[in-house]
Amino acid sequence: MIYALFVINNHGITRLSRFYQSIEYSKKRTLERDIYGLISKRPIAACNFIENTGIWGDDKNLKIIYRTYATLTFVLVSDQAENELAMLDLIQNYVECLDDAFQNVCELHLIFQHEKCFQILDEIISGGLILETRSSDVLPHVAAMERLDRASR
Repeated sequence: MIYALFVINNHGITRLSRFYQSIEYSKKRTLERDIYGLISKRPIAACNFIENTGIWGDDKNLKIIYRTYATLTFVLVSDQAENELAMLDLIQNYVECLDDAFQNVCELHLIFQHEKCFQILDEIISGGLILETRSSDVLPHVAAMERLDRASR
């Protein structure tokens, strides 16, 4: 199960976050800060998985899977049942969907068009479970939602 997915820039500022477990807002910010602290200290040549961190604070044995693209780091927190390579592929697919939707995605798209970023993410992951990974199936649904939104205005 996926517990969280968030995007952090090089300065440690969270640009997009979605938690699939109910936790307090202050704890979310603490988790994001702690995870960024773990990731930013790692050498570039290190693998993109961190296991058994104890960051969630309880008995959950979680993994952190991350991938950096230019100035943005996409972070996924999952339980031990999820395959690390599949989670890296999920991050890659999300970035590809964003790239297709925005024609070369950048940090400003995440800031000013966060609704669309969340729509794309919600088409891929719902309740911590992976629904769809192919951009050819995700993007038409997002486009249909945009058409409905424009028609309702």
